[in-house]
Amino acid sequence: MRTGIAMIPAKPQFCNMCKSDCGGHCNNLVMPAKMPDLCFNSAVNRHLFETELKEWEVLLTALKQENGILILKLSLLVDDNSGREFLSRAEYFHNEFITRDEYVQELEKDIIEQFQIMKDGQKLMLSFSKKHDKLRNEINAFAKNYESLKSEFGNYLLDKE
Repeated sequence: MRTGIAMIPAKPQFCNMCKSDCGGHCNNLVMPAKMPDLCFNSAVNRHLFETELKEWEVLLTALKQENGILILKLSLLVDDNSGREFLSRAEYFHNEFITRDEYVQELEKDIIEQFQIMKDGQKLMLSFSKKHDKLRNEINAFAKNYESLKSEFGNYLLDKE
């Protein structure tokens, strides 16, 4: 049992969601960047993970579609412009869009792998939680990076007009 100040026994804080001694990290369906391992066995948290994985699938699908639209816009611009400087810049954006598309495919494979672990009925072990945290960080970083590229491309299009 934990002890408080002046060695007075502290009352354990049981989470309202998973009913474990997690210090309340799962309360109000808030998903912190890292939750204690004790929280990973509850049905509620299992549902939270499934929901987050599904949200990521939707996000990646939207980013893939948007990426395709940007590639199409770029190809239309290339059809209308043949300047050396323009083609060099267009090649840069094309390569960036292709790289992003490939990375989305890798993230989608990771999501499928996470779903498979859950489907197989394995306990949400430490390895799952570490992979899930890593995937969360990668998807958040990717989305932020993609927004930056999209903004850069948008500014480039405005400069061309």
